[in-house]
Amino acid sequence: MEPDMPKKAKKFEFTLTPTEAAEIKMPKGVGGRQQLEMQLYRQLQATPNKISLDDKGLGKLLRYMCQYDGSKPPSEGGGLQARLHRAFSGPLKSKLGL
Repeated sequence: MEPDMPKKAKKFEFTLTPTEAAEIKMPKGVGGRQQLEMQLYRQLQATPNKISLDDKGLGKLLRYMCQYDGSKPPSEGGGLQARLHRAFSGPLKSKLGL
């Protein structure tokens, strides 16, 4: 008999407002889009205002959002981390019941 396989983790589904989605759809800067940004951008192109992340993707998103030098609040500025913070703070709070 084969051992029971664990169930696949359910993906995290986020619905962003048009304003939140626009943070990810902003024109790319010099140097191109980072890998995470491209992944999110493609999802928004295929399913407007909808993002689906597995455990690994959610972990990556949270790490990017938290990588700050502390000189500014996380939601300020035009860098990827700030835009992720502005785009996902509301949906994450809602999903987590905060």
